[in-house]
Amino acid sequence: MLIQRETNTNEGTTSLSYLYIPYFFSPQIAHKNMTNNTDAATALKQTLERLDVQRKSLEMEGEAIISELTFKPENGGAPMGIETPLVDQDGYPRADIDVYRARELRNRLAIIKTDIKSLSSQIEQSLRQLALLQVRTNSAGHLLSAVVV
Repeated sequence: MLIQRETNTNEGTTSLSYLYIPYFFSPQIAHKNMTNNTDAATALKQTLERLDVQRKSLEMEGEAIISELTFKPENGGAPMGIETPLVDQDGYPRADIDVYRARELRNRLAIIKTDIKSLSSQIEQSLRQLALLQVRTNSAGHLLSAVVV
């Protein structure tokens, strides 16, 4: 809910300001939606757990790719590297590495980084929604506390 209010300044002018009040600050609405809030909170917690598992698995895959790209080969050559050139000084593909594999790994690493950013954004949004749902009321339905994000 958005409330508009006028305030008078010392110079005699009037200014408008807006105050945002989330819907759950109404004790009647908070009490009425309490069962819906607990169901929604449970669903959000399950979603957060699922998103966290996905994020962790992507992070583990990314670490494995970085490990492979930065591993120094036994023949003494330079590692494939994450951003090192895949061609030699003359512009030919490097003979000491598997260029196709390096490109494939780098591409997958870029995809993983993008997916992790997306998942982190979804996790942040879900955490905000969960915080908004955590309104505690007593048996009479009076608002005791609220978490505001």
